[in-house]
Amino acid sequence: MKVQIDNATEFGSIVKSVRQAQGIDQRDMASILSVSVNPVKALESGKGTVALQTALNALNELGVKVVLELPLDMDTKHVEKLLSRKIFE
Repeated sequence: MKVQIDNATEFGSIVKSVRQAQGIDQRDMASILSVSVNPVKALESGKGTVALQTALNALNELGVKVVLELPLDMDTKHVEKLLSRKIFE
């Protein structure tokens, strides 16, 4: 399933929903991420102050892929070089 998110609140709601669907509580999620429970609570409540790496780690641990849709007219060669891999369409 694909879902578009437009703000930190929506992002947090998705993380929380996926975590709960997998039967993981906030304390266990914090342990998995090697953080205290406070960043997990902040992430799920839509606080924009959570470290991006923590948010990406949470999604990765929950099996959620993050895909960025780049502008159609963008030359992707530079991005491919930065990521050291091919960009898929």
